[in-house]
Amino acid sequence: ATGTIVAYTDSDCFADTHWLTHLVYQLERSGASAVGGPNLTPEDGWLAACVAASPGQPTHVLESDQVAEHIPGCNMAFRREALESLNGFRPKYRKAGDDVDLCWRLQQAGMCITFAPGAFVWHHRRQTVRTYLRQQAGYGEAEALLWFDHPDRFNLRGEGKWRGTVYGAGLSGIRLSRSVVYRDTFASGLFQTLYQPGPAHWAMVPTTLEWHVASLALAFMALCWQPVIVLAGMMLGLSVFVAVLQARQSALPSAYRGFRSRAVVAALCYAQPLVRAWARYKGRLFPPLVPRHAPEPENAPRVPMSISGNRSVSYWDEQWRERTELLDRVVAYFTNHRWAIKVDSGWTDSDVEIYCHPWTVLQLCTAQEDHGSGKRLLRVRYRMQTSEYLRALLTVTGGIGLCSIGLQSLPLAVVFGMLSVASLALWQQGRGLASRAAGLVEMLALEMGLVECEQANSGKTDVRRRNTGAPTE
Repeated sequence: ATGTIVAYTDSDCFADTHWLTHLVYQLERSGASAVGGPNLTPEDGWLAACVAASPGQPTHVLESDQVAEHIPGCNMAFRREALESLNGFRPKYRKAGDDVDLCWRLQQAGMCITFAPGAFVWHHRRQTVRTYLRQQAGYGEAEALLWFDHPDRFNLRGEGKWRGTVYGAGLSGIRLSRSVVYRDTFASGLFQTLYQPGPAHWAMVPTTLEWHVASLALAFMALCWQPVIVLAGMMLGLSVFVAVLQARQSALPSAYRGFRSRAVVAALCYAQPLVRAWARYKGRLFPPLVPRHAPEPENAPRVPMSISGNRSVSYWDEQWRERTELLDRVVAYFTNHRWAIKVDSGWTDSDVEIYCHPWTVLQLCTAQEDHGSGKRLLRVRYRMQTSEYLRALLTVTGGIGLCSIGLQSLPLAVVFGMLSVASLALWQQGRGLASRAAGLVEMLALEMGLVECEQANSGKTDVRRRNTGAPTE
């Protein structure tokens, strides 16, 4: 592409005749850096209509009539200089999430996204149930990747948090109140408006994967206390009821509003959050966070970590360099070698978080002291933290332990012991990987020419070059 505006659509789309005209006009009129439009479902048969009415379809998110928070990849355009300033798309998003990542990075850079409602494309939906669920699994994997780059945009369950309003026929949620017509005083309004209530997302809790895991856990506990099986059955029944209610409220074309279509939509509404959440958790719990394809550098030392996972190191520098130079090197190295890291966005007490293990996180924090004459002391603190998954595992382990004591159940006691051993093993494995990550950071510090300081018995600072062994003043 050689133009000043780069437009994108998908291979399963066909654009309206005036698509580019509306995009460019809105982009030039608003002065924004990006613009998007809606994607509509063409007539592809009853099964495609059922898929289009099911949740999880690509759609736009608007903060106002003119400002968009997200535009889907099947209908978007960018100014060329905006794309180049962000280095374009990130290649790790191979299935989905590339458009979401680019929109969020563009907004973080202070640029604006606008919306052109007349610039629409016709977007063919998935033609079978299998391909639809495979698409939703790909979206779940993409959400797992997005979480590492934009953790503040997700809740604890890994679902995206949007400031704006999500538009589209297949929305995730059910409406608990009726639409309201505003008629003006004495019904004198010339243009009476229909206001539809927003979906109640809290009512979708029974459809989540966490809800089903809790119901299965109760069914397992029924081995010790049989009345619990009734509660587990009620939880699963409520999940089915919510899916049926969601299908009842779905927007289907008038030609496909029969029982068969509603039944298919209900089945998709039940399966979609489970498939997507499973792929999301799988991507976050079992990703190749530590790259195995790249050999470990020979000059990277193994830095021992304490049992608690804490360590502090000091470096001496006589070139008057900022500590951010070391941090930039760390971010560049770990990013280029495909480690999962998170850079401080201004709201955390650490500079970089390295996800070298899905159950543990290594936090890196730096500080510098000015000693005059171009001399500085750089301090680096490593601190291992449990991820939310390990904390959840420890909470479940403690709950099972209390239940085993209260019910005096031997099977629960065995499960408690197994989970305790597993938690300890995960922490030990995390320590080993954190030691490898800290060694890479030390390698980068030595390559900069920083001198590591060791504490002597007398309490004075003994400065030595670890790579040469020669002392320095």
